[in-house]
Amino acid sequence: MLAKSKIIFHEGAIPIKLHEEWHFGVFELQVAKTDMTELPQEIHLMLDKSGSMDEICSDRSSKIDQIKHVTKNILHFVKGKHVSVGVSAFNSTVSTIFPKTEVREDNIDELIASVKRMYAEDETNIGDALQSMRSFSNGKERHNIFMTDGDATVGEKDPAKLLKFVDQTAASNTFIGFGFDHNPDMFLALNNAENSNYYFIDKIEKSGLAYGEILHNILFKCIQNVKITVYNGLIYDWKTNEWLNETAVWSVASEAKKTFQLVAPDMSKVIIIVSGIPDVNETFMHMGHMEDLMKMFYRQKTQEYLYLAKTKACEKRLVKDLKKEIAEFTKEMKEYMKTHDLVDDLLMKNLCDDMVVVYKTFGTRFGMMYSSARQTSQGNERLFNVCDTPTRSGNHYEPHENESKMWEHTLSEDSPYYSEQLAGVMRDVSVPQTRHCNNDVQLKVDINDYTLPDGSLFFPQLFRANTSSEPLTLADLCSEEPLAEDLPKEQEEVHRTPFSRSSSV
Repeated sequence: MLAKSKIIFHEGAIPIKLHEEWHFGVFELQVAKTDMTELPQEIHLMLDKSGSMDEICSDRSSKIDQIKHVTKNILHFVKGKHVSVGVSAFNSTVSTIFPKTEVREDNIDELIASVKRMYAEDETNIGDALQSMRSFSNGKERHNIFMTDGDATVGEKDPAKLLKFVDQTAASNTFIGFGFDHNPDMFLALNNAENSNYYFIDKIEKSGLAYGEILHNILFKCIQNVKITVYNGLIYDWKTNEWLNETAVWSVASEAKKTFQLVAPDMSKVIIIVSGIPDVNETFMHMGHMEDLMKMFYRQKTQEYLYLAKTKACEKRLVKDLKKEIAEFTKEMKEYMKTHDLVDDLLMKNLCDDMVVVYKTFGTRFGMMYSSARQTSQGNERLFNVCDTPTRSGNHYEPHENESKMWEHTLSEDSPYYSEQLAGVMRDVSVPQTRHCNNDVQLKVDINDYTLPDGSLFFPQLFRANTSSEPLTLADLCSEEPLAEDLPKEQEEVHRTPFSRSSSV
C-alpha cells in the first residue's frame, strides 16, 4: 500500500540548513489508488437552520437552499453504496429531518423530500446540537459533519466547554464554518478533539466542494490513526510549528501523497516507522534519494508564517512588521520562480497564494479565519481552499513597495494537491443546481459562482475532461441543463450534461 513512499534529502546549488544546521529532507508518504470501502459507513449531517440561513447568496438562492442542494447531491452519491445517512437540523432546538437510513433507489426521493421541507427560523444553540450528535449511533464507522454560519446565541457559548460535547467515539468529526459571521475561535477549539477537522468556507456556493472532499476522505479512506515516528532525526509538525520525533495524521485516503519535512544530523542513520489501522507497520530508511528540495524549503517557511499568522492574528502591534515580512518573503519566492523556470509550478503558486491571502486578511477581523484555513489546507494538502478575501481596507500605515504588489497578485486557479478520484467526488457533490422563479423563468448558477475575484474559474482542474487539457469556460458551465429531478414533472426527460453522474473526469 505504501510501496512508493520514500525519504529524500536535499542536494542543490543552494544549501539548506535548519535546526542546528542539520540536513534538510522530506518523507513522501504515498498511498495507492483503491476502490471505495466495502465496510458499511454511517454519516450524520447536522445542518444549521437558524434564521440567518435565509440570507441570499450571490446566485440569488438562500443559504439554506444551497445546503439542501448539497445534501441532495450527497444522498445521490452514496445511493446503493451501503452508506447510512441521518440528517438533523438545529436552531434553538434540534430536530430530526430523517433518522439513520441506508440510502437506496427506493427511498431516496422520500429522503430528499424530507430535506426540502426544512426552513430557517429562530436562534442558534450549538451546545444542544453537539450533544445530540453523540446519540446518533454506536457504529464504529460513524462520521459526524456539523455546519453553521454563525455563533452560539443561546445555550452554552464557551468554546472550551463546547469541546467537551464533541462525540469522541466517532470515527471522524468535521466542523464546517461558512461565511464571515461564524466564530473561528469556537471551531478551532472543537478541532482540538480527536479525529476532528475544521473547514472554513468563504462562500456558501462552494460548500459542495468541501463536502465532496470530506466525503472522499470517508468513503475512500485507506489508513486511519496514522503515526509517523522518526529515529535519528526530527519531523515538522505544522499544527504546533515544532520539530518532533513523531507526528500523527487522522487518516490517509486513496491516491494520497503526503509530504513531511525532515531534519537529521546524519542522513544515513534516519529510520522512519509508519503505523496505522488496519495492519500498517512499515519501516523506511534513506536509500540514497537526493533532490533539489528548495520548493519544500519554501513550503516549510510558508507553513511557519501561516502558523505565526494564525496564533498572532489578534495582536494588532504585529500587523505592520509581519505583513512587511510576509511581502518580502513572497517577493523572494516569486524571484526564485522566475530564475528557475517555476512560474507555472502549482506548488510554488499555491505557496504564494497562501502568503497573499494571509497578508490581505492579517490584522482584520477575518485574519483568524483565513490564516487557520490556509494553514490547515496546506498542512493536510487539501484540494479545497479559501480564496475569496474581503476587499482591501484597514491599512493604518503606508505600505512598502513589496506590500503594494501583494494586492496585484492573481490567485492560482489550480491546486498541486489534485487527484482524479478526489476531483470526481467533489464534482458530483457540487454539481450546479437550476432554480425556478415564480414566473417559471430559470436562473442558472455559474458553476455555483466558483470564480476568483478577478473573474477566473475556481479550480478548473475539477471540470477538465480526460479528452482535453483545456478547462471549460464559464460560458460552457452556464449552459448546463438541469438534472431531471429539478424539473417540473411534465419536463422530466433524460438530460445529459458535462457534469452528469456518468461523466468521466
